[in-house]
Amino acid sequence: MDIEKLLEIFLTCSGVSIDTRSIQSGELFVALKGPNFDGNVYIEQALTKGAKHVISDDSTFRGRNNITVVNDSLSTLQQLATAYRNTWDCPVVGLTGSNGKTTTKELLAAMLATTYRVYATAGNLNNHIGVPLSLLRAPSDAEIVVIEMGANHVGEIADLSNIARPTHGFITNIGRAHLEGFGGLEGVRKGKGELFDYLKDKGQAFINASDSEIMALHERAGQHLFFGITDQVSPTFEGHLIFEAELLQDYPFVKGRFLGNASEELFESLLPGAYNFQNILVAAAVSFYFKVPLDRIAKATKTYSPSNSRSEIVKVGESLVLLDAYNANPDSVEAALSWVASRNETKKVIILGELAELGAYAKTAHTHVAELAKDIEGSEVAFFGGAYDGITNSSPVFTKVEELKSWLGKFLGSPDTVILLKGSRSNRLERLLED
Repeated sequence: MDIEKLLEIFLTCSGVSIDTRSIQSGELFVALKGPNFDGNVYIEQALTKGAKHVISDDSTFRGRNNITVVNDSLSTLQQLATAYRNTWDCPVVGLTGSNGKTTTKELLAAMLATTYRVYATAGNLNNHIGVPLSLLRAPSDAEIVVIEMGANHVGEIADLSNIARPTHGFITNIGRAHLEGFGGLEGVRKGKGELFDYLKDKGQAFINASDSEIMALHERAGQHLFFGITDQVSPTFEGHLIFEAELLQDYPFVKGRFLGNASEELFESLLPGAYNFQNILVAAAVSFYFKVPLDRIAKATKTYSPSNSRSEIVKVGESLVLLDAYNANPDSVEAALSWVASRNETKKVIILGELAELGAYAKTAHTHVAELAKDIEGSEVAFFGGAYDGITNSSPVFTKVEELKSWLGKFLGSPDTVILLKGSRSNRLERLLED
C-alpha cells in the first residue's frame, strides 16, 4: 500500500499512537521496533483497545483486516507524517539549538496563540520518532505549526527538516551539547546549521545578530531576517533588525523592553536569569514577524509559567529552589551558576548532576563546572554521579539519591537560602524534592 492510501486511512482515524498503554479508540497504531521492544507484540492489544488501523512490519500479520504490513514501520511513520504535513498551507516553524529549545518553543507557542490557532510540539518529542508524531498530531485547522527538532549527531537535523519541511526556522544557540555524538563543537555547528541549509532555497530563517555563533551561520540560510539585543549587536553589523529587546533586570526574574517598528513595550516574566532572556528574545522576534502585537507578546511572556523541571522556581519553606533538571550541558550549567552567583541570598546551595553524552570531553567539562560552582561565594556544593569522582576533594560526591537527599535536608527550607538543582535528565534530580 502506498503512502497516499495510508494517508487516506489516517485521515479517518482520530489520532496516532505508538503505545498501547495510552492508545485511544479510533486511533492509528504504529508498531515500532527498538533495541528492547517490539510494538508488533502489542498489536492484538491495540486492536482490543479500539485501534482503527495498524501499521506493522511483521509479515505474519499480512492479510489481516485493518492491518497494513510495510517493510519498515518507522520509515512509514515518517513518510506518512510528511504526506500529512504536505496537505497544509500554513507556516511551519522549525527550531533547533543546543539549549533552551523547549522553553523557547513553549514561549513562542504562547505568544502566537494570542493571535492564531497554534499547534506546537508536545513536551520534547523532537527526535526521529517524536517529530513525525508531532506532525501527525497537529490539527488540520492549525494556522501556525511549531516543530522542535533535537539532534545528537551530524545529519539528524537534515533528516528531520526533510520530514517536517519547515517554511520558517531558527537556531536558539550553538553550544557544548551532545559533544560525543557530534565529535566536538565544530560538529555541533555543522549539525545545527543543517536547518539553515534546508531553508536556504525553501524558506525564511531568523538570525540573532547579537549571537556571534548564529551570525557565523547566517549565510547558510539564504533568505533571512535579523533580530537582536539592544547594544549587543556587533558595531560592524550592517543589516536591518526587524526586532530588538533590552534586558532591564534578570534578578529575581527577567524584565525588559521589546522594540519593534518604532514602538516599544515593557515586559516581565517568571523566568530567572539572563540566559532565559535569550529565549524570550527569540520567541518574541518570531512572533513579531508574524504580526503579533507587542502588548500581546508582553502579556504572554508575563503569564508563561515554566514547568516540568525546566527553570522552575519552587519555594520550599523559606528557601528558593531553581529546579532546572530536565537537561544539562556545560553551557547551560554555566548559565544557571551565573544566576545563582547573582543572587542576594547569603547561603547558596548547589547540586550538580553528571552531564551526559560528552565522550572524551567529559572529564574536562565536569572539572570546569565543579570549579565554577565551588568558586561562588557562600556556596555549599554537592555532586551526583560517578563522573565527578576524583575531580573534587572538598565537596561530597553522591551516587545514591537518598544520601544526597539527606545532605540537602540540612539546607532545604532554611531562610536566606537559594538552591540550584541542575543535571541531565538521567539524574532525575527532581526526586530530591519529592516526599
